[in-house]
Amino acid sequence: MKQEVLAWLQQWFRNKSRKVEGDLTKLASVDYLSAGYVDSHGTVELIVELEKHFGIVFSIEGYEDPRFLTVGGLAEIVESLRAAQ
Repeated sequence: MKQEVLAWLQQWFRNKSRKVEGDLTKLASVDYLSAGYVDSHGTVELIVELEKHFGIVFSIEGYEDPRFLTVGGLAEIVESLRAAQ
């Protein structure tokens, strides 16, 4: 199931960021904030869309999780939230 979330995230970043180009498989390990793929507003938009699409709710712990900063880590967090519900 992580692949489903990862594919959704890759498509989301491709649609929202002009900086995301080419091979999206490398995107999983990228710190999307440092790379400038989104700003703080874009991060809020991403979380809202993730919650709506996958039927999850992020907690403060999710935002503090170091995995939150990479696309692959974010996919892992989403999967763990889906499994817990």
